[in-house]
Amino acid sequence: MTGSTFGALLRRHRLSAGLSQEALAELARMSARGVGALERGDRQHPYRETVLLLGKALRLGPAAAAEFEAAAARPRQSTRRVSPQGTIADERSSMTNLPCQRIRNNLPAYLTPCIGREADTAAVAALLEVCRLVTLTGTGGIGKTRASLEVAAETVDHFADGVWFVELGSLSQPSLVASAIAQTLNVKESPNRPLLDSLLSQLKQKSALLILDNCEHVVAEAAAVAGALLRSCPRLRIMATSREPLRIEGERNYRLPPLRVPTLKEAARLDAPCAARYAAVALFVERARAVDREFAFSDQTAPVIAELCLRLDGIPLAIELAAARANVLPVRDLLVRLDRRLTLLTEGSRTAPFRHQTIRTLIDWSYDLLSPAEQRLFECISVFAGGCTTESIAAVYAGAGADEFVVLELLKGLVDKSLVVADLLAPEPRFRLLESSRQYASEKLVARGDYATVARRHATVHLELAARLERLYESIASLDIIRQAETEIPNWRSALTWMLDAREDVVAGQHLAGLLHWVWAHFSYAEGRRWIRAALPLVDERTPPAVVGQLEYVEALIAREFSEINISLAAAARAVAAFRLAGDVLGVARAQAVQGRALAHLGHVMDGELVLREALEAARTLNNRSLAARIQESIALNLARGGDAAGARSYFTEALAINEELGLESAAATVNLTFAEAEFLAGDVDAALRISADALATFRAIDQRYSVVNVLSNIAAYLTARNAFDAARTHAREALELAFELELDVHVAWAAQHLAAIAALRPGYDTDRPSEQHVRAGRILGFVEARLANLEVIDWYTEKQEFDRAIGVLRASIGEDKLSLLLAAGASMTVDGGVKLALSI
Repeated sequence: MTGSTFGALLRRHRLSAGLSQEALAELARMSARGVGALERGDRQHPYRETVLLLGKALRLGPAAAAEFEAAAARPRQSTRRVSPQGTIADERSSMTNLPCQRIRNNLPAYLTPCIGREADTAAVAALLEVCRLVTLTGTGGIGKTRASLEVAAETVDHFADGVWFVELGSLSQPSLVASAIAQTLNVKESPNRPLLDSLLSQLKQKSALLILDNCEHVVAEAAAVAGALLRSCPRLRIMATSREPLRIEGERNYRLPPLRVPTLKEAARLDAPCAARYAAVALFVERARAVDREFAFSDQTAPVIAELCLRLDGIPLAIELAAARANVLPVRDLLVRLDRRLTLLTEGSRTAPFRHQTIRTLIDWSYDLLSPAEQRLFECISVFAGGCTTESIAAVYAGAGADEFVVLELLKGLVDKSLVVADLLAPEPRFRLLESSRQYASEKLVARGDYATVARRHATVHLELAARLERLYESIASLDIIRQAETEIPNWRSALTWMLDAREDVVAGQHLAGLLHWVWAHFSYAEGRRWIRAALPLVDERTPPAVVGQLEYVEALIAREFSEINISLAAAARAVAAFRLAGDVLGVARAQAVQGRALAHLGHVMDGELVLREALEAARTLNNRSLAARIQESIALNLARGGDAAGARSYFTEALAINEELGLESAAATVNLTFAEAEFLAGDVDAALRISADALATFRAIDQRYSVVNVLSNIAAYLTARNAFDAARTHAREALELAFELELDVHVAWAAQHLAAIAALRPGYDTDRPSEQHVRAGRILGFVEARLANLEVIDWYTEKQEFDRAIGVLRASIGEDKLSLLLAAGASMTVDGGVKLALSI
């Protein structure tokens, strides 16, 4: 095959796909000029990586792809051997008397496979086609050297004068860069001529690739030498590896990413085959089996290994060091010990460079290259968890008087040196340390004696942020505010740990725990309860009454979400008293809104009505329309329970109008959730389903998962009441899985009940074993009944009527005695067992 044949084939496939040269170039990550050159036959033998990228962009089938690759192949067949001098001899068949052609290189051979870098090496090889200088950057241990050698091995045939690997990591002086290159190329130094001139003369007409490895500690000299070589040697290309770019004209920077890892949620659900698709997991398993040939990789160990790789940030060196311990520590023990990773991850390969033998020495290498100001900023950033903004970094680095522009320049240096990871795609740029670097920097901060000062600034910054976001949320609960809050949860968690658990600033911690009530509502009621219950026992004479009131108010709100109405009522009453002591009229009204609803739930309808009316009057006096709408929602539900459907609809409609006018989507959806319950109570199932569907769409859109669970569970009950069992099962299963993940025990029980009701009520559910569905239903209902009793949950109409209906069918089907045995068996089940059985429906 000839180059022109490949060009014609490429053009034919491109036109067949309906693509212009520009469109194909964009899909294949090339230039339009490069595509044109290939089609004209100017480039006769493109790199294999380029051919693969073009084939993928053209969506070629197997046969067409094979033809495409064959057309691009060089018209020679040979075997290669490495000579003692580091050259590769190209030995043609002895039947031809062609002269021996030599392709020179000194690429080191690796004894282990390179895992997970196929896409990166293809992308870098493609860049080398169009750029004469490509720099691979990334944090220490990310695998820059290995990736560069993989690229070199794939492209070695394309450089007539060789591919040469120049190790700069061991250089003690920047001035030795040119000497290292000259020594690699066997260029002799002349006493009457600068060495760089000799290099330029030697390489001037050469078609070669130089790999300058580990440039970071001699980066200025490496940049100067590389620039001079590229300006004078038009056929020379350079691939550099460094923790920061060389920053010279024509450079293309390729930041090597970590190996692919699952999210924490994905990791928990992985089996072995699925886990092995993640490159980080595959690397761990391969290296673990190198030290223990019987290393167990199974469905049981896969989630642990996946989480381990996630917590190692997908850094290949860290994963290899951890895997090296797999012959002495089970993977679960490795995971537990990761908090001491700088000690754990030691004793790497004896043949590796010293800086790569432990995580600590690896980071030492980078840290020692920083200026004193950069070192201090690096240490300060360690106090952040989950990332931070330039504004918060500046406040923590130098206090309220920090010059943000100075901090930004220092931060840019840390990003360029691959010590700080920048997320520039976020609405506001965020920065973070990889976890190993964070532990290292934290140790340095403690050793410097600055930890307490920096931690206090961090806590203050995030207390102020919580107060600011709460005010914004109260005025308009937009998705942007919720998303911003989600990114800050790790920082708030860290601040609360320092303030409350370490007792460093208890009052501030109590204030913060209460301010975050709306965050807990969106992301974790279970965590919110833990922090509130950590703060309340620490209340003493130093705690302001307003802070006490807020803590009790949040306790009441969360208890209501868990359907612990008695606990909610008691906490709300304490909140009312504390807010009154503080003279906080708005706080009193908010707490009364929860108190009145709890009273009504417990059957004290008149008392609840009086409290709600008082709260409504206060809200209107304060012109707090959003609070007024919440109270009207509660009054409407009371009216519905009393049989006044028309009065309830009036209050619901007004509450919805207020929330919609204020742009409070979440609050409006919550009103609809309650409105649907009232319609179901009134017997209008169609209206309940229609209103619930609107609420569900909103909750999904703003990712308010607790409310998604609630409305999914309600819809399952409504559909079951209509005997729409297939749709009911779909909603109930999703509700159960999400409730279990969010630790919502009462919703776990209710969703399980819906599935049991479906099994009991649906005729012919299991035609092969018609009684099996009723046996399972009986056991699940026993589990549900015991869980709700243990949680002291009151009966709700929607769930109560469903439970009674299902029990009635089972009693008639299998008899009272057998049903009693099944209920008792279900009552003894664990939560995991009950959930598993319910999901089998």
